[in-house]
Amino acid sequence: MISLLSGAAQTESPAVLFDNAFARGTLAASSAVADGAAANIVGPATFDYWKPTALPADLTLTLAAAETFDALALVAHDLGSKGATLVVKYSATAVSAYVTLATITPGDDTPLALIFGAVSAQRWRLELTGAVVPAIGVAMVGQRLVIPANVVAPYTPTPFAARVELLTGSSLGGQVFDSRVKRRGVQNSIRFNPVLRSWMASSLPAFARHYDSGLPFLWLASPAYDLSDVGYLRRAEGAGELRPAIASGGLWADFGLEVDGYAA
Repeated sequence: MISLLSGAAQTESPAVLFDNAFARGTLAASSAVADGAAANIVGPATFDYWKPTALPADLTLTLAAAETFDALALVAHDLGSKGATLVVKYSATAVSAYVTLATITPGDDTPLALIFGAVSAQRWRLELTGAVVPAIGVAMVGQRLVIPANVVAPYTPTPFAARVELLTGSSLGGQVFDSRVKRRGVQNSIRFNPVLRSWMASSLPAFARHYDSGLPFLWLASPAYDLSDVGYLRRAEGAGELRPAIASGGLWADFGLEVDGYAA
């Protein structure tokens, strides 16, 4: 689920979050169980996690210097099912007072994304309260890459893009047996209207390198129109590289993404 906070901009357009500051800062947690170290929250894997020993608990990211960000996300968490409340705070420097950005009690365990007006911060803090200790698999904070184009139809919204394999059977006499369900991750094909060639040349290369390397990213289809369309995706196995194609006339470029990813 996506939460649009005060000052959130360019929320009609699709965007990706791929440069994760949690991966380059110093982490400090109030506590952690034996197999739930704070470092696990960096990702990109979703199978390990940070899990405190008790609540309330907090985890703090300190960067070498202040950076400007406009999005934060949690993936592979169980805050919803555990009934936990998350408080997100930041401070402009390593010694200044914390400012509360948001207080949220998620209704489910799907990826959680906060989009807000750009802030400059050197520290970020996640505080957890509640009756049952939750776990968080991946935390991300960074600056979105907003794609200045619409998603081309037909497009499958991320909540409907998970693959479900159904194993059914019946007897020779026509009796119906119970079905078995094997749930798979998200699989999707995303294409965009043409973007300006100048934007492609200046803004796309860093994300293209990330995508080509098979590294995961947060996908936001159009937060202003659908708060549920958020996913933790990566280049699909067997898919080609991100190769923009210059359209006739040379002013515009076409590109798309073939992805698979995490399903809560």
